[in-house]
Amino acid sequence: MNILYMYSTLFIGLAIIGIALYFLYKLIYNALVRQNIDPMVKDLLLQITKWVFIIYFGMTVLENIGISVGPLLATVGVTGIALGFAVKDIVSNIMCGILIIIYRPFKAGDKIKMKDWEGTVQTITIRNTILKNGNQIRHSSLQTSFRSFLNMF
Repeated sequence: MNILYMYSTLFIGLAIIGIALYFLYKLIYNALVRQNIDPMVKDLLLQITKWVFIIYFGMTVLENIGISVGPLLATVGVTGIALGFAVKDIVSNIMCGILIIIYRPFKAGDKIKMKDWEGTVQTITIRNTILKNGNQIRHSSLQTSFRSFLNMF
């Protein structure tokens, strides 16, 4: 009987999470559309919100079916610190990409010059920026290389 209770609680919890995420997503999406937020920033905020609520509701469901999340959180914290040191450059590039998207020092279509390369910005994402110069395309995954650039419009 205990297993039946656990699985039914898990199923109901997941259903509630799905419904709550759907309505939350719609609510935030509509608010961002009304504010005329840049589509890239809007997508970033929606993804962050989605994952925060998935983790929160997931921990709540685990706690309700009797699985203690305290040791799990401690393990995740220690692992996060170790991974943080290991992926420092990746995180730095992602944060730089987020700042490029938010502050928009340049946008798709702008001609920029950075270090040893210049070209027209084709696409900007969190993880990379694609520049095109004539027939050559440079796929820059190192957002931090944009620390010094010249926007040539």
